[in-house]
Amino acid sequence: MPMLTNVKIENFKKLECVSLPLSSSVVIIGPNNSGKSTIFQALCLWEIGVRNFIFAKAQHKLDKSNCVTLNRKDLLNSPVEDACFLWTRKKTTGGASGAKGSDSVALAIEVEGEDGGEKWACRAEFYYYNAESFSCSIAQGLDEITRLFDSGKAVHFGFLQAMSGISAMEDKLTRGAIERRLGEGKTTISRLPPTARLLLPRYHIRLKLLAYPYIFQRLPKTLPPPLLHCFHCTG
Repeated sequence: MPMLTNVKIENFKKLECVSLPLSSSVVIIGPNNSGKSTIFQALCLWEIGVRNFIFAKAQHKLDKSNCVTLNRKDLLNSPVEDACFLWTRKKTTGGASGAKGSDSVALAIEVEGEDGGEKWACRAEFYYYNAESFSCSIAQGLDEITRLFDSGKAVHFGFLQAMSGISAMEDKLTRGAIERRLGEGKTTISRLPPTARLLLPRYHIRLKLLAYPYIFQRLPKTLPPPLLHCFHCTG
């Protein structure tokens, strides 16, 4: 399986330009509102963009600018009222030389990794359309990442937001409402189903759980390696 070695984030929320080396276990420590969760939201956005781009290209559904259009409602891990909130300081125009026009600012996420000793890198660039939608194009590494997807080695991320704690009563919600609350961190732990509590990431994922001691008591004593790595990365 491919291993991630580095991620570079540009113009995503408060991360204007950040490069982060990765290894088998990563611990991210920092005060509240310092951008810890934003790193993992960026990785999830990269996956959504890359996956949709590869699918649209295979179906010959890319637009005239060789991009695929995404909707802000698809971002369960980064719920925003307006797509512009994904950009640093909501600055979507005023760039020096954007691929979608001289005034466009690119939100870029580049992920690097290794697979069988071979290095690869994939850079996804996002451009603002309107409050509801934005575009994604793969500016670098399309052939390499497509090969990984086609060979069953697609890079997947799972990110569970901080939870609100234990509640005595819980409303019955539809699947869509549950997914949105997970994205916003507005869930309770006591009645979270085992499949949700045992969310198994395949790569470097951080479960930001405010009540993690409670969850640890309910986890089996023998955990598969991916989950153990996940807890190593908990901050």
